[in-house]
Amino acid sequence: MTVPGRTNRWSAGRVGWLVLLAGCASGAGGGATASRDPAVISIMTAGGENWEINRGADVRLNQAITVTRDEAWAALPGVFEDLDIKTDVVDVPTRRIGASQHRFGSRILNRDASDFFDCGMDSGLNAPLAGRMPINAQVITEVVAVGVGAELRTTVQGTARRSGGNAGVATCRSTGLMEVLVAQMVEKAAASPG
Repeated sequence: MTVPGRTNRWSAGRVGWLVLLAGCASGAGGGATASRDPAVISIMTAGGENWEINRGADVRLNQAITVTRDEAWAALPGVFEDLDIKTDVVDVPTRRIGASQHRFGSRILNRDASDFFDCGMDSGLNAPLAGRMPINAQVITEVVAVGVGAELRTTVQGTARRSGGNAGVATCRSTGLMEVLVAQMVEKAAASPG
């Protein structure tokens, strides 16, 4: 409301304060956000442990680890449990363990499923299929002795059902994130005392 004979100093003053406050707020929050590297993925396991993975540098399907084959093999059941993946494949002679059929929802651990799988686009939803539809997946890790250490060869693949006019089943490829996570968790668990 404007009072006759008065200028709009209050309005101008209020706008000035709002601009100043907004600038301070964006400056305080902007610094913290700007320093966060978007290539670093933060993952919280079912056991409550937080993992930071550099998507660009770390993502390789076969992961070299510094612990022995036997140490890695001993750690793998706990790792799959922490990933909330029930194992139905346990082949001791070949050191293979994992799930031949595991159903992932739209979230895997604390991340969108599309961080772990690329299933293409769903034209019915006009969005990436992973994260929109459940994924039936296979997650199996084999431990191979390499020099003084070992190598983890994790196979992650799946399928998801499309919706709409382009209904059918889509093949889902791994982004490599699960393979890296398994290797880092095995390395830490095997190196920990006890």
